[in-house]
Amino acid sequence: MSSTLPLPAASRGDRSSYASGGNRSSYASGHSPWYPTGDERPSSPTWPPVAGGGHAGGDRAVAARHVPSAGRDHPVAYQSSQPSNPPSGRPQRAAGVPAGHPAHPTGRGGRARPASAIACGALLILAAAAGVWALVRTLVWTAWGQRVEDVIMGAIVTDWRTDRVLLAGLEVVSIGAVAVTLLALGAIALARRRPDLAIASAVLVAGANVTTQALKYGLVDRPDFGYSTLNTLPSGHVTVVTSVMVGLLLVLPASWRPVLVPVATLLGTTAGVATLVVAWHRPSDIIAAYLVVMAWAGAVVIGLAAAGRAGPLGPRQAAGRAIIYGLGASVATAVLGLALLIGGLTHAGGQQHLVAGAVGLGAVALGCAVGVCASSVAIDLLGEDRRR
Repeated sequence: MSSTLPLPAASRGDRSSYASGGNRSSYASGHSPWYPTGDERPSSPTWPPVAGGGHAGGDRAVAARHVPSAGRDHPVAYQSSQPSNPPSGRPQRAAGVPAGHPAHPTGRGGRARPASAIACGALLILAAAAGVWALVRTLVWTAWGQRVEDVIMGAIVTDWRTDRVLLAGLEVVSIGAVAVTLLALGAIALARRRPDLAIASAVLVAGANVTTQALKYGLVDRPDFGYSTLNTLPSGHVTVVTSVMVGLLLVLPASWRPVLVPVATLLGTTAGVATLVVAWHRPSDIIAAYLVVMAWAGAVVIGLAAAGRAGPLGPRQAAGRAIIYGLGASVATAVLGLALLIGGLTHAGGQQHLVAGAVGLGAVALGCAVGVCASSVAIDLLGEDRRR
């Protein structure tokens, strides 16, 4: 029995042209005149058939020239019991995506990456809500919590020159400054042809600041346990600074984030420490502001992922970046601490004030680092398209 696979009737007359290479360009481009079904495809890896009916020796070399690739993705060389689809029906691999990665930028079926981003965004919202509730329940609604924060605020002492510098920085934060930063974030996003990021950054900044004002003046009350009854949770100044920095992380290219995360942590922590040092806010107010911003970062990540903006960056890459972000945030916090010590930061005296001051400042720094790094990891799960 001959080993040559009979050609379809419409193509038998072209046998000589296949043997002579007349239609070689068709094979080279991946578009042959006809495609065999799974039942017609031979088991030999030297498909397609060549003149002479053989598949060994010189014939195999001729056949190899007709097959541009013996890889899994080629519709002819891939051995399967299922019928092969023509190249026009299969997803095209994006330029620059290495072999072994899915051709679809969002993974198999286009759902893996959006699911990861949505899950991470939801986790940020739940963690932030739980954190704010825990702060209010333990430090605002109890006499013990109010006493602890009162001791912390009285334990930190700075030089008057340092106070003046910190006050000058806090006075920059205003409604006008928020409007200018919103316009700047929108301009950056539009310059990169990303109107979706312009909208998302505006939602993030506006939503975080409106939430802060609603919590401070309408949703959280402060019982009278012998201390001030004026509720100041969360801090508006800290919310403004931190939300603007996370907005920058969103609209600027992803390759900038390893540098932007330490900067955002430095500025956010500086704003928090400044409000604590000048006795504008308690530690719970500051940490709550970081959590509010983190919640809104999770919300915009969910919105962008649901709109199909998730890209090829997977959870493993995001975990690697989280380590880089953590190291950068730690360095930024250490630099700020050193600067404050040089500027005359000290404690009021006694071991109790020393421990209280260290705990208060450490909690503020940790809250900012966690909020900024977690927001950055969630934004990373949106991926890195060619304009990110």
